[in-house]
Amino acid sequence: MQFQIRFLLLLAVLLAACSRDKSPICPPADAPMGTYSYASYDTTEHMVARGWLTIDSFDSLRIAGEWHISKVGDPHEIGMQIGEGELVGAVQQSSIWINLNPDWVDNNVWLDGVLSDHGFEGTWTWATIAGPTSSGRFAAIKR
Repeated sequence: MQFQIRFLLLLAVLLAACSRDKSPICPPADAPMGTYSYASYDTTEHMVARGWLTIDSFDSLRIAGEWHISKVGDPHEIGMQIGEGELVGAVQQSSIWINLNPDWVDNNVWLDGVLSDHGFEGTWTWATIAGPTSSGRFAAIKR
């Protein structure tokens, strides 16, 4: 009986904490979950890649999922955003950060975006051992 009372008290505390916007216990209500159509563009606004991202898991500190992206045309200097792989990232309030190449020390493609009702969009950056090499815009629209 005491266990049930303790459990109900803990549940009440967690629910109260989740109602606050900046609680580290619960993910934000607008955190993306599911599958998103992805398109990336170079600095001249030409589409360079398209495909899809899936966010499979989310906890208060981390998101994880997979990506499947194909190049469009013959783009140059777009980094390792072609093919498929795992992704990791984080969401904080209305911002999202994703690394498309989490197992690499360099040669990473980073997505830095803002959440909306339709998905998220922002800037992709290809970073090598020399630092940021190229970048452009991306959009990920919830399917």
